[in-house]
Amino acid sequence: MKKFSFALALSALALGSSHAIAGSVINFDSSQAETARTSGPYTVGVVLHVGSSAESIKALGAQAYGSGGQDASLNSVQVGLWDATGSTLLASTTITGASTLVGDYRYNDLASSIALAANTDYLLGAFVGSTYSAFFDGNANSTTPYSAGSGFSLVRNVYDNSGSFHAPLLDGAGQLGRWSPANALDHSVVPEPATLLMFSTYGLIGLSATRRRRQANAKTA
Repeated sequence: MKKFSFALALSALALGSSHAIAGSVINFDSSQAETARTSGPYTVGVVLHVGSSAESIKALGAQAYGSGGQDASLNSVQVGLWDATGSTLLASTTITGASTLVGDYRYNDLASSIALAANTDYLLGAFVGSTYSAFFDGNANSTTPYSAGSGFSLVRNVYDNSGSFHAPLLDGAGQLGRWSPANALDHSVVPEPATLLMFSTYGLIGLSATRRRRQANAKTA
């Protein structure tokens, strides 16, 4: 995936729902009907397949807005990324209402990026339902609101019903793309200082140019 710039992040925020967010592992289409579920709690997720090129994950997130407009991340939501067997938790974070909103998901940056090997499967899931946070499911509506982002493909729906945050290994059946309360990004949601400095510098240059034009116009008036 290409590196995600701060300017592109701002553009993505402006686009809103039903648009693919650059660098996201999961795309969400809010135009498709889905049901907010509060059963559980479950760790609900998907098996992801990485394509022919290796990927790097820098942020994990949980879905905040569905077709009903609910913010599902006001309560704490644990999100995890595991290897395909579920034996190794590669990264995890707890999403809250204070986490950074990008599109329809709230994200936390990871302390360090996670490298995903090419042509390899991984588990991505969030601990939701019951008294935690609702999760959205298109199964009752026969819809598939979720699809894989660039460089990835969905393999199957999965979940865990142990009542605690755990690798989702049970087959979720239903149509592929019925749910994905968890997401990941190949970029940080908090821009790096160098990126902020670049935009500040360009902003000052632009302001200076505007002032010079105004001064020149005033002299010729």
